[in-house]
Amino acid sequence: MSKPIKITYIRNGKEETAETEAGSQVFSFMPEFSINGKQLVAAKINNELCSLDSTLEFDCKVEPVYNNTKEGMAVYRRSLCLLLAAAAHKINPKTRLLVGNSICYGYYYTFDGPAIEAEVLKKEMQKLISSDLRIHTEYISWQQAADLFEKLNLQETRKQLNHSCKSKILINKIDDFSDLYFGPLVLSSGSLQVFDLIKYQDGLLLRFPKTKEPNIVPKFKDEPKLFNIFKQYKEWGKRVNVTSAASLNDLIANRKINDFIDISETHQEKCISDIASQIVESKKGDGLDSERHQVCIFAEDMQKVFSGLDEAVKFIEKDRKARAKARAEKKAAKEAKFGHGANEKLVYKKKNSPEAKKDDGIKRTGKVIHIKSKKDSSEEE
Repeated sequence: MSKPIKITYIRNGKEETAETEAGSQVFSFMPEFSINGKQLVAAKINNELCSLDSTLEFDCKVEPVYNNTKEGMAVYRRSLCLLLAAAAHKINPKTRLLVGNSICYGYYYTFDGPAIEAEVLKKEMQKLISSDLRIHTEYISWQQAADLFEKLNLQETRKQLNHSCKSKILINKIDDFSDLYFGPLVLSSGSLQVFDLIKYQDGLLLRFPKTKEPNIVPKFKDEPKLFNIFKQYKEWGKRVNVTSAASLNDLIANRKINDFIDISETHQEKCISDIASQIVESKKGDGLDSERHQVCIFAEDMQKVFSGLDEAVKFIEKDRKARAKARAEKKAAKEAKFGHGANEKLVYKKKNSPEAKKDDGIKRTGKVIHIKSKKDSSEEE
């Protein structure tokens, strides 16, 4: 029989105490999932944010976390993302959703593979919500996780495991879909009633409610300039083949991060040059050419220095190869002069070994090193 533990928790603004068995789950003694229109989405166990199916192993204080709080809405948004990914996988397992930036109370997604219509995907999400499926959190072995993510076509998630030395991996699971654990989620899909999914630009926008108004999705207000900035950032990531944290980790592991930094700094300087050019062009239309002469000169100089990102990338790559070639030639010259193995580390043998090194004219007493010069040696002879 499990040992009883003491639980202190808040209900209706009042502190209450209860006893339960060790190993019980949080939701087992908190049956009121909605209080005064507020939805319970998670709990804090001794100030640590946890999901409602977390087990209680010792005496603790449990606080409810509702969807009208900052932490509660973060749990709600993460859960919606898992639900969207599960719905897309159910419709077409070959389709991969790529999450992008946050804009207008929503997350922007694009497709890698066959695209799915927003309405079709939204209906599938509503089916999963109607089924009120439990969202499980569990540990599996590293190898099981690697095999699972390959099977689910989660390529970037699988790459992320290459940089993890953990023997077990924590995952979230709903229906037949799984993903890495990033934080606590709601107990079941039935809690995710408030959301919207619309077509936006080249992808989809998964919209969620505000923290202060958790029961309605706010009116959509487009921000095209902000979106274009994010779009340029994503396109730049594709050009340098860094589209995720896993890709960046690969660069670091392969010791290519300095090249990436050089290229990124060159790209940033080119963007500054473009801004200067835009300023000049805008002032020309206002008839202020003479007053902006210095700005024009600055813009022309910047364009000469940063004539193009592609040329800069080629220069950096050429310089890297030249340095590698110089190192190889230096090594070859050293081996030609001193023989093969000149670059290897010297290994000294023990004093009494048969391969002990020859007398080098240094008398070693153990405390002070006495050096006998060749001149002294010849005089003694």
